[in-house]
Amino acid sequence: MTFEADLRSLLIADYDIADAVNDAAANERRIYPLERPADQKNLDAIVYKVIAGVPSTNLESGDDAGEVGTLEYVRLQIDCWSSTHDGARRLALLVHARMNTGSSSIRAVRISRQSDIDPDTREYREILDYSVGHSPQ
Repeated sequence: MTFEADLRSLLIADYDIADAVNDAAANERRIYPLERPADQKNLDAIVYKVIAGVPSTNLESGDDAGEVGTLEYVRLQIDCWSSTHDGARRLALLVHARMNTGSSSIRAVRISRQSDIDPDTREYREILDYSVGHSPQ
């Protein structure tokens, strides 16, 4: 699977995250790559962005030395949006706890956390930056 598909599966597998971003009317979860749809303002949502992705290189000796491996290192930003600061912070804590549990394909270390507010919509955002090792299954 791709990194994005594995990340989405990891997040949705957590009941509390899935419940927080559930959109029953649309029968989907509000977890988006890059940006939220324009009609999703003031709803709890997660937006993820791959800032950089670097494939690993096999440095072991032998026939495959220097070949690109299956491990990828990803710099990841996850934005947790809500209409309240407490809501954004709660969602960020859920996401961080889930990222810490990892999976067989994703191992993450948080680099930083930042709180923000959109001056136009007055929505709150918690920004989580991670360094991630991804090994597709």
